[in-house]
This record gives sequence, C-alpha cells and structure tokens, in this order.
Amino acid sequence: YQLNAMADEKKNMVRNNALPNVNSVVVSDLDLRDLIRNQILQNVDDARVEWIYQQKEQQEAQDKGQQQEPVDIQEILNYLLEAQKSCNEWFDFIPTQDVKTAVDIVLKEES
Repeated sequence: YQLNAMADEKKNMVRNNALPNVNSVVVSDLDLRDLIRNQILQNVDDARVEWIYQQKEQQEAQDKGQQQEPVDIQEILNYLLEAQKSCNEWFDFIPTQDVKTAVDIVLKEES
C-alpha cells in the first residue's frame, strides 16, 4: 500500500488517526481486482458474441446465394486487445518476487 497524498495531508491523516486500516486496503484491492476480472470476462464474451454474429451473417448470405462480405474482424480484435490490457493490469497486482518464487518452485519440481 502506498499513500498518494501531499505531505501536509499525510501529516494531518497521521495526527487524526485517519490512515486507512489494513482491512480497508485489502478490500479495496480485492474490489479493484474483481472489476478488472469482470472487464476481462466481458471483453472476451463480447468478442465471442461478435464472432458468432459475423459467422451467422456469412452463413445467411451463403444460404441466400448472395455475395459474402469479408468478415470484419476489427471489432473482435478491439475486444480482445482490451481483454489483454485488462489481463496485464490484473497480473500487475502480483508482486514480482512472488512470481520469481513460483517459477523457482516449478523449476525445482521439474528437475
């Protein structure tokens, strides 16, 4: 946890015992992680729905003997890029040392 406040504001918070407690900080982090996870799931679901829609449009055109338009993947790509961005943001919550420790454990198990 890092308090982002001006020096005077920090002093006042300390004097008035107004610093957030550990429980508040943990709950806040968990809430943020949940929101980011939901963004990942929503973007992946939106990409899936768009893909299904595009495939349905292609099939309907083919069934009617019409010229098929090229599949527009830009919207799908945008959803997937947003999901990747949120995923990276979610993984940024994991301390680097924890990742190194986990990798070391896995490598030892493989040996």
